[in-house]
Amino acid sequence: MPKIPQILADPAGLGRRAVPRDMGGGEGMEALGQAVGGIGDISMELFEQEMSAEVSGSLAEANRSLNDLSMEVQANPDHNARNKLYAAGSVKIAREFRDGLKYPKFQGMFDERVEGSLERGRVGIAQGVRKAQVDSASANRMKAIETTFDSMAGMTNPEERRLATVAIAGEIQDGVDGGLWSASQGAQMQIQIDNRIAGQEMLSEAQTFADSVRDLPPAAQIAAVQAMPPGELRAKADALVHHQIDVDASLKRAAHETSTDSLYFSVEAGVWPDGTPVTPESVLKKAEAAGLGMQETTALLNRIPTPTVNREAMDAEFK
Repeated sequence: MPKIPQILADPAGLGRRAVPRDMGGGEGMEALGQAVGGIGDISMELFEQEMSAEVSGSLAEANRSLNDLSMEVQANPDHNARNKLYAAGSVKIAREFRDGLKYPKFQGMFDERVEGSLERGRVGIAQGVRKAQVDSASANRMKAIETTFDSMAGMTNPEERRLATVAIAGEIQDGVDGGLWSASQGAQMQIQIDNRIAGQEMLSEAQTFADSVRDLPPAAQIAAVQAMPPGELRAKADALVHHQIDVDASLKRAAHETSTDSLYFSVEAGVWPDGTPVTPESVLKKAEAAGLGMQETTALLNRIPTPTVNREAMDAEFK
């Protein structure tokens, strides 16, 4: 029985890879176009990835340079010049790394991403400048307050002291108005300075009292202090009086030791500073005038040089 002819499917249409003999047909050209298009898509994607990575690398290097610039600018002692220095330096850094990229699309991508770093840097520098300005202004106002307070220690005129107190209060209020410290901080500062001024005035009063009794004997000075009303003023006066009693005693001891040393030197030399010879009688007079006790006077007498015996003169006299 003869075989019935079959129509076989074209091998090129079975989903296999196109071969050169298929090129004459439409299916071969379509397959080739798809293959070339796929390669093009892959190449473009790889290119995008490569350039995006290059943008990231440039951004990382730019951030490092911006951080270095920020630290350098923050170290500048002239805080008022920091904003300008950072602005100029950051623009230069951003332009340098932007120009290192080849295509406008990726340069624009870099610009968008680096702007955040630039803004953070600007804010950081501005905050540092603000802090430095506040610190500087605060230091100057505190210096003015302390200098005025210290000068009040030598003021005896009540009007001068009043004006100085007003000046200090003005500095504190100016600090509040300028935002250097809060209103509550300003109030605390005023209370502290008022207490210090009151203490200064009390100390001055106690010193005046101590000076007024200094010429009295130590026991009389202490009695005068005990007669004062109890309180802080009396306590300060008591401390000052005892201190000046100790100082006066030390000065007297030093003067006594100096006088005694001078007497010892003269006695051992055998002649007084005025050229007169040292004798037991003159030693007794000077010891009494210096207020020396018996023991010290005896020690001086024992230091009078013994007269040297001239043996040759004695021999000649007895021959």
